[in-house]
Amino acid sequence: MNSYFSDIDYQIIKQIKLAQSRILVAVAWFTNTDIGKEIINKKGIDIEILVDDNKINRESENLIAIIREGIEVTFVKDLNEKYYQMHNKFCTIDNAIVVTGSYNWTYSSKSNDENITIINDQINAALYAHEFRRIKNLKFPDDGFSISQEERKEIVDLIYNGLKELLRANIDNFEKKLICEWSNEKVKNKIRIVNERSRNILQSMSGHLAVYNELISKYGLQFYTLASENEKIEARDKFLKKDLGKLDDDLRLGLQYFKVFAIMRLLQDYAKFLKDNNDWDKTQRVLKVVKFISDEKNEIGKEINISFL
Repeated sequence: MNSYFSDIDYQIIKQIKLAQSRILVAVAWFTNTDIGKEIINKKGIDIEILVDDNKINRESENLIAIIREGIEVTFVKDLNEKYYQMHNKFCTIDNAIVVTGSYNWTYSSKSNDENITIINDQINAALYAHEFRRIKNLKFPDDGFSISQEERKEIVDLIYNGLKELLRANIDNFEKKLICEWSNEKVKNKIRIVNERSRNILQSMSGHLAVYNELISKYGLQFYTLASENEKIEARDKFLKKDLGKLDDDLRLGLQYFKVFAIMRLLQDYAKFLKDNNDWDKTQRVLKVVKFISDEKNEIGKEINISFL
């Protein structure tokens, strides 16, 4: 963890330059074109930006340029809160790094006393990513806990195309667990979005009984008047961080689950090819691929406890 009190925009740009797969930005104002240009330079990776819905942001040449490049910018306003303002100033990079502090991404902030802290920690990054998703849900409310058909298709399509490229590249030397171990950051980020949304929905639906389970055990159903404010704060904090340590395991299982659907599509493609093709050499080559991916599907089945017999 490192903290900075000067040259802050330089430090932010430095972190953005390092990004390889995902950038989430939530800042109240974003008019700094130097940072904006670096965001645009990264437009090939997954980028989502949240800003407060105000006149300065709406008319910002910086944000207009970013949107023009096809990068998603959401202007957040909570119509249920009379004086609500999306006042955060944080960024997560590659699901592992958090940049946070008092610094708005504006030129005027350079003349203020400001600070940022850069935290290299996956659990903290996950906390910020889940908060990002909660805020974004103010603009696009979504109480669907399960994955939508559109999301399922998008994820399976990405895996399907990725596995086809993988098989072509390794046609002469298939190694066991090649498909099992294959991963792709864009696919994983799509699954992360679903997980983030689902976790937020679960937490919002759980109510006092789940959040304050330990306090109920200690004080009974009168816990809210008997427990101290510190105890309630600690209970809420513990609940928000629950199971964050196993996010990578959940993500891997989710990826393997969707991989099975992509493999089934590949097998259907090869079955059609074998039915329509009379070339002996090509048939033998395809049969080799079919056996390999069938074996890989069974290996994945063992991992996610699904039998394909």
